[in-house]
Amino acid sequence: MHKEDCILIGKIGRTTGNDGNLTAHLNSKIPEFSDDIGFLHVDQGPGELVPYPVEFLSGTHSTVRLKFEFVDSVEEASGFVGKDLYLSLADINESEDTILSYHSIIGWTILNSDKTVVGKISDVIENPGQDLFVIHKGEKEILIPVHEDFIVDIDEDKEIMVLNLPDGLLEVNE
Repeated sequence: MHKEDCILIGKIGRTTGNDGNLTAHLNSKIPEFSDDIGFLHVDQGPGELVPYPVEFLSGTHSTVRLKFEFVDSVEEASGFVGKDLYLSLADINESEDTILSYHSIIGWTILNSDKTVVGKISDVIENPGQDLFVIHKGEKEILIPVHEDFIVDIDEDKEIMVLNLPDGLLEVNE
């Protein structure tokens, strides 16, 4: 499975119990998914996502207990600790009301409302008070608050988002 076909949902925290159970901490802004999914993908190295069949998954939306099939001891489970956890985009609930997931807009071009290029989204910083787009234009990094009032247009086919930014916002980043 390729990373572009998945979404990063969290990180495996620690082993739990003696039967190969794990605790995972999930990102706060992930789309809804079913707790009866068949596979989760673990980042085992640069670009290497390995699917593991899920025996069970339960817990709150921020912390879950999970067990992979065929992982039956603390020793086997400890190899997963600290690894990034991915979910196939095909497993995301279609009923989710979000316009776009943060994962899906990485690499998109941001235009100002006057159609000038602001840069490309390289990341989204998730903060309790205000999420931020991290936009790069050359060597310059620009932080722009994620706010629906700023969004003028979204072209998913061309991967372009047009924003109506308040006067002076881009200058604050210089």
